[in-house]
Amino acid sequence: PFPDDDSHARAVAAGGLPDRAAWRRDNVDRLVERLWREVKEAKPHVLVGISPFGIWRPDHPPGIKGLDQYLALNADPRKWLREGWLDYLAPQLYWRIDSTGQGYEKLLGWWAEENVQNRGLWPGNYTSRVRRDVSIAPSTSVWEAEEILRQVAITQAQPGAEGNIHFSMKALAEDFDGVATKLAAGPYAEPALVPVIRPPQGPLPPAPRVTDADGGIRFEPSAEEAVWLWVVRIRRGEQWLTAILPGQTRRYEPDQPVDELTVAAVARDGRMGPATRLRTAAP
Repeated sequence: PFPDDDSHARAVAAGGLPDRAAWRRDNVDRLVERLWREVKEAKPHVLVGISPFGIWRPDHPPGIKGLDQYLALNADPRKWLREGWLDYLAPQLYWRIDSTGQGYEKLLGWWAEENVQNRGLWPGNYTSRVRRDVSIAPSTSVWEAEEILRQVAITQAQPGAEGNIHFSMKALAEDFDGVATKLAAGPYAEPALVPVIRPPQGPLPPAPRVTDADGGIRFEPSAEEAVWLWVVRIRRGEQWLTAILPGQTRRYEPDQPVDELTVAAVARDGRMGPATRLRTAAP
């Protein structure tokens, strides 16, 4: 038992909630709301996110089975999401797609429906489930790398879901079953920006000033506001390539001739401004 008898008794005597579970949830709710509010007052660009257990309550959606975190953990992440007390929620969807009681796709769709404030929804994936030794046959507890690739594809196809958070880094660093190699050759072949903070934190950065410079390009902000990142887009024939550079960068040299090149500034809240096009190939 959690040792909060005395504090709950004092709270009830002061007019607090007599139901212990409701009182505990209310404490956690007020902590989450205050954390969100005070971080945003101090530094609006700082992301506030929570990664709760992936099931809110059994039968939400119908057929889902597992721990009832609302009762067992006194946590109500659906409320935090619906109230908008965070920039992103990363529910731990640590199950296979074909799991009958905790299906990945079914749970992801439910969380997306609950995201009424249009916050970031970045599900957590149990990438460390991927087998290290390819001689071990895949099972419910040991996965093949393709399971993670399918989960990423489902996330990309789900409206309202903007990316994945992989647990843990070790699986990617040690390339379990080639999972990092396969991700880099497939859905993660191109770099991507972190999704934007909502609501917006200020005006969009204007299009930058871009000039030729000895086989490369130079770019400068068109406003006094600091640039967080630059997005350089390069076209060679029908293929577009992307580079994301730190905001203090002022020069870029393509390693091959290009047909078209654009540069855009990214604000600290992740929004990309209009691009400046420097050159195009002759028709």
